[in-house]
Amino acid sequence: MSRNAYINKDIPLSKIHEVKADLKHYIEVYEKITFIEDIYAGETVKYAIEKRGKTIPTGHTWLKSWNEEGFDGLLRKEGSGRKTKLTENQFKQLKENIIKKQLTSVREVKHEIFEEFSVSYSDRQIRRIMKKLGFGYGKPYVIPAEAPKNASEQLKKNTEKIDLKKDILIFTDQTAVQNKDNTNRIYYELGTKNRQTKITTRIKLNANGYQAVNGNSLILFQQNTHTFEEIKSLINLRIVNCINKELKSELKNILTDDELDENKIYNKLKDENTLETLKNEFNEFISNSNSSEKQFLVKIKNKA
Repeated sequence: MSRNAYINKDIPLSKIHEVKADLKHYIEVYEKITFIEDIYAGETVKYAIEKRGKTIPTGHTWLKSWNEEGFDGLLRKEGSGRKTKLTENQFKQLKENIIKKQLTSVREVKHEIFEEFSVSYSDRQIRRIMKKLGFGYGKPYVIPAEAPKNASEQLKKNTEKIDLKKDILIFTDQTAVQNKDNTNRIYYELGTKNRQTKITTRIKLNANGYQAVNGNSLILFQQNTHTFEEIKSLINLRIVNCINKELKSELKNILTDDELDENKIYNKLKDENTLETLKNEFNEFISNSNSSEKQFLVKIKNKA
C-alpha cells in the first residue's frame, strides 16, 4: 500500500479556499465577457447563454448590466451574490406599476419584475406574490373602450375641407376579432370591481367594406391581409368610382395582368438576387452599429 505524498501545509486550507473563490469570480467574469463578445458577433441572447448552460433570464441580466455599466456591470461586488427576491419597498413599487400599467396576467407581471428589478420568479411564485399584494383572479366584466370626449370636434376638423361636389366621401371598415377571449380570467385588486376596458385589436381581416356617402359602395373579400391585397382593394374602389373610361380601363388591366402576382414578384426579386443583396447590406449595417442597436437589429433580422 502506497503512502500519501508529502505536502507542505504551511498555507492554511482556509487561504486555499479564499484563493479558489477569487479565481472562481474571475472565471465568472471571463464567461460574462465572452458572452457579450458573442452578442457583438450577432448571436441571440438565447443561443449565447444556453450554450453556456445557463438560463435566458441570466443572459438578459448580464446584457442589461453591460448596457448600463459596461465592464463594471459585469464585475459583481464581493458578497453581493445574485439577487433572489424583492424588498418590501420594491413590492410596493411593483403593486403601483401593476395598477398603473394595468397588468393582468402572470406573464405580464413576470416580465415587469424582470425588466424593473432584474429578478426572476417562477409562475407559481408570481401567483403567490399577486395574492400577497392583494390581487384576486377571475373573469372580468368587459367594458367596451369609449370614444374620446371631443369625438365630434375631431370629426368636424378632419372633414371640414371635404367638398362633396368634387370629392367622394367613403367610410371604410374591416372585419376583426378581439385579441383576448372574454372567458379569460385576470388579476384585479381586491376591493375593486373586476372590470376590464378592452380595445378590439384587428389580428385577421376577412373583408374590406367601403360605404360611400355620395359615390358607389363596395365590399371585397380578400385571401389575406398583406399590403399587396390592400392596394388591390383600393384600386377596385377607384374603378367603381371612376368617371374617366380610359383610366378605368387601365386600372382593370392592371388587376388582370398576369405579372401582377405577389408570388411572381417575390420569386423575381429572389432570382435577381435582390433579397440576398439586401441581407448583405443589412448585415454590414449591423456590424457598424453599437451593441444596443446591434441587438435590436439582430432581433429584426432573425424574425425576418
